[in-house]
Amino acid sequence: MHIEQNETSGAMRFKTIGLILLLIPILFLTYFAVGESVSGDLSGLSHLIQAAPLVILALLAWKRPRAGGLLLIGLGVLLALRFLLFTNNPEVIAILLVFSPPILSGLLFLMAARRQA
Repeated sequence: MHIEQNETSGAMRFKTIGLILLLIPILFLTYFAVGESVSGDLSGLSHLIQAAPLVILALLAWKRPRAGGLLLIGLGVLLALRFLLFTNNPEVIAILLVFSPPILSGLLFLMAARRQA
């Protein structure tokens, strides 16, 4: 019983940290949406469209850590490769800042799924 409780609390820790990592880009995009909209530029609301898939993936990963973790890692890697291939001079730091939170979050959700199993 005590071992099961430790496994469950460990899984919860991984899920919580993974969710916090996903909240960083979500809050960043929301900040830009609000800031641009308040200044009168309604095109800033397009940042909410960018944040919506992250919110959906965060909810999925919380409910189903294995599926959500795999999707986060897969999409993060695919988008990073797309950025590398279709950007003239991609900056490594930009790739790390933008694409590492979803990938790391996905890894944490996979670790949580393994602990729950």
